[in-house]
Amino acid sequence: MPAVASVPKELYLSSSLKDLNKKTEVKPEKTSTKNYIHSAQKIFKTAEECRLDRDEERAYVLYMKYVAVYNLIKKRPDFKQQQDYYLSILGPANIKKAIEEAERLSESLKLRYEEAEVRKQLEEKDRREEEQLQQQKRQEMGREDSGAAAKRSVENLLDSKTKTQRVLQVYCVNAGPVCQVTYLEEVHCHCKVLLRQ
Repeated sequence: MPAVASVPKELYLSSSLKDLNKKTEVKPEKTSTKNYIHSAQKIFKTAEECRLDRDEERAYVLYMKYVAVYNLIKKRPDFKQQQDYYLSILGPANIKKAIEEAERLSESLKLRYEEAEVRKQLEEKDRREEEQLQQQKRQEMGREDSGAAAKRSVENLLDSKTKTQRVLQVYCVNAGPVCQVTYLEEVHCHCKVLLRQ
């Protein structure tokens, strides 16, 4: 018998208990009761091995399948005729253990799926915040570049021959609306672009 693992295996079969339960379904087949019993024994043994390996998802699925196969066996006509015989083969304690383990694993998995969902949401939030931060940095860099270009164009206009009063449109350094500035000698717009004529 394998040794018990100390840490549960990472979640890999599903992202919720509801989805995991879909994997536990067993469809009835036209086969003998002995074949069902043989399958049930294999399923239970494998479920026990998975439990010891701390593969909670697979163990849960297998315990639930064992319970489903057990219920199929109980509905068969030959089971009703030789109930004691079939129950002795199945092992009277196995069904009880399968149900108890499935319930215990269900609680553990429910918590783990919830934790994984919260972790996923936090990681997504961190990723979005990082993207926004990067976008803000790019915008600030662009504003600094456009602010310098606007200042140069204003200085070029001021170097012209005429010193008559002009109205200029200057893009705000703070990414605000276009500032209209009227100036003669020295004027400051709300975005602190110094204009001289």
